[in-house]
Amino acid sequence: DMGRHGYDKRMAAAVLCEDTEHHKPHPEPMFECLRLLGVEGKDALYLGDTRSDMEAARAAGMDFAYASWGSFFPMERDEPDYYLDHPTDLIEYL
Repeated sequence: DMGRHGYDKRMAAAVLCEDTEHHKPHPEPMFECLRLLGVEGKDALYLGDTRSDMEAARAAGMDFAYASWGSFFPMERDEPDYYLDHPTDLIEYL
């Protein structure tokens, strides 16, 4: 989907299911992305819409921003580090 919609041109790195042996909630995909970007978990924010996204981010030492719009996996507001109701909410945290 990323290539078909042109999202891949906006990304410095992408880690897909075939790129790691383990998958979320295991932190291996997060560690691989951090390696590709040359950053540490403490300097990264992972945006996701599932509990497994949050678990993987936390296991990799990353903050987690919950993208609540369109998610079928509701979370309480106090669970993620950041709770976003709309994509533009991310701007206030930058």
